[in-house]
Parts: sequence; C-alpha cells; structure tokens
Amino acid sequence: MSIGCESTVMFPPTLQAVYIRTLGAYEATRDAVQLNWQGAGVGARKLQRGLSHLLAKRDQLVGREVLIELTETRNIVSGIKTMLCRWGMKPAFDLRSLNVILMRHTSWYTDGDRLEELLKRAAQLEASGDLAGRLAVLEQIEPLCGGRFLPDYDSVPEYSIDDEVAFWQLRQKEALQTLAWARIATNDPHLCAPALRAAVRALRFDPENPTAYQFAADIARRGSHEARARHYEALARYYERCHDN
Repeated sequence: MSIGCESTVMFPPTLQAVYIRTLGAYEATRDAVQLNWQGAGVGARKLQRGLSHLLAKRDQLVGREVLIELTETRNIVSGIKTMLCRWGMKPAFDLRSLNVILMRHTSWYTDGDRLEELLKRAAQLEASGDLAGRLAVLEQIEPLCGGRFLPDYDSVPEYSIDDEVAFWQLRQKEALQTLAWARIATNDPHLCAPALRAAVRALRFDPENPTAYQFAADIARRGSHEARARHYEALARYYERCHDN
C-alpha cells in the first residue's frame, strides 16, 4: 500500500495486480478489464467454483481432492494453475503433491483487502486527530460493501464457507456503521441523509439484530429525522421480542 496523501489510500498494490471482487459479486479484472476464466479445457463455472474455495481459504492448505470433489473435475488444479499463470498470479499459487495454497501476494487483491486497508488507515487518522482525513478515507468504503461474500458459492456441507460469509457480513455492517457515525458527527446538515443511508444499508448485513435498528434510530434522531427514528426503534423492539421468545 502506498499513501498518496493523508486522506487517500492508493490501490492496487502493483500496477498490474489482479482485482477480485468477492462482496456481492464475483469477478476478476486487471486495469478495469475483465479477465477470462479459461485453463486446461476446464469450464468457466468450475474454475470459478474452485477458485472461490481457495479465496475463502486463503493462506490455508486445501486438498487437491477437495477441489476435485467440489467441481467434479479431475484436472481442476491444472485448470486453476493455468488460469492464474495467465492472469499473472503464478507467485500466489503454491502447488504441492497433495495440497494447494492460494497465498497473499502483490500480484492480486480483493475488495475485502481494500476495505480492511481503508478501515486501518481511517483508524490511524482518527488517532492522529485528523477527523476530516478520516472521513475522506471512510467515504471510499461505501461502494465496497456490496453484499454476501462469494454470493454464487455452493457446496456440500463439509466444504462450507459459512464462517467466512459470517465474518464479511459483520465486517461490512461495522464499516457502514463507522461511516454513518463519522458523517453524522460532523454536524453538517448535508451529511445527515448520507449518514442515515449508510446506517440503513448496514441493516441488510444483520437484519434481525435489534442493536442495528437502534443504531439506525440514533443516527436518524441525530439528523432530525424523528419519524424514521421512531420507525427503527419500533423495529428494534420487535426483534428484541423475537429473540426473547
């Protein structure tokens, strides 16, 4: 990561890095041009499924047989290797006799990586007292919070990525709530509606949590949206009762 100025995080990590979207969408691009899913004669959907599992288990050993069973394709490892080499990601793919590892490397990054870097930079700016710079950095996170992690992934239960999905649901909710609070804390009337928008977007990542609705109510009230504050408070009470039953 290189910092262009105090309020901007610069990406990609290298000029030719592959960018893989995983939050609410699944695609790979370089320089904003979509990359082809081709390798060793393996179909695109099977390559996408196999790479999805490696993305979810990044930096972890994944058995060759796991990928074969997931995709029902004997040469899936060769297909993924060929494709990643074409994409320029060869250094990130560690091929072993029984296992493979997709490693963190400057040849590629994801929208989740970008989100984490922005949140880290925002925390650094807050610690230094640069609240305007912090807000400028946080403004970049809203389009990254696109939805479910690897939304098209499906598998047999033993190869589930439920833990990873849950992590990114929570992370996106927290990021949007951080943005909402940073906006409303400026006391700028022009940022009241955007603050509430971020708080409401956060609800979709934790739709049955009463505290998320109470947070939206607090943001609405700070922005003088009393009717909407009462609406979200009512929903918070409803979900509290649901949890109590």
